[in-house]
Formats: sequence, structure tokens, C-alpha cells
Amino acid sequence: MVVVAGTICVDPDAHARFLAAAAAVVPLTLAEAGCREYAFWADPGAPGRFLVFEEWDSEADLEAHLKAPHLRAFQAALAQIGLREAGVRRYLVEAVRPL
Repeated sequence: MVVVAGTICVDPDAHARFLAAAAAVVPLTLAEAGCREYAFWADPGAPGRFLVFEEWDSEADLEAHLKAPHLRAFQAALAQIGLREAGVRRYLVEAVRPL
């Protein structure tokens, strides 16, 4: 399994526009092969800061997602919105168990 997690920051004035762009990409991504989870959450203490969390069955599934037209459209929307910072990482998970 592959987990993608991190943060994306946009101008606080663009908070609602980010949510609209995310609302468009999330259902399309969740329909992709190998996608277990794909979500964004607004940081309640920092307008314009969003937490990113994804789970993929394999690196190949994630790589296919990175080439998907709807992800390219989302990235273009972020460029228009004014992406300030992105700190998103890929984690290769060998085992999962309840906490």
C-alpha cells in the first residue's frame, strides 16, 4: 500500500475556491483503480491550509493517478488559485494494524 499525506497552502482568500476544485477532483479520483482513500481537510486554525490524505493499492496505481486528466485539471486550478506551498509525501506501507 502507498499512503500520500501532507499539506497544501493557498491564499486564505482562495479557501472557498480550493474547496470547489477539490470537490471536482475527489469523486473522479475515488473511482480510479487502486484508490482506497482520497481526501482534503481544511485546517481549522489556518485558513487556506489543507491536509491531504490518500491511500493507494500500489505505486503503479498512484503513478497512473498522477497522469490522470482530472488531476492535471486540479493542478491547473491550483496554479490559478495561487498555490503558496505544498508539502506532500509518499509513504510505502508494509503493514497496517489497528491502533
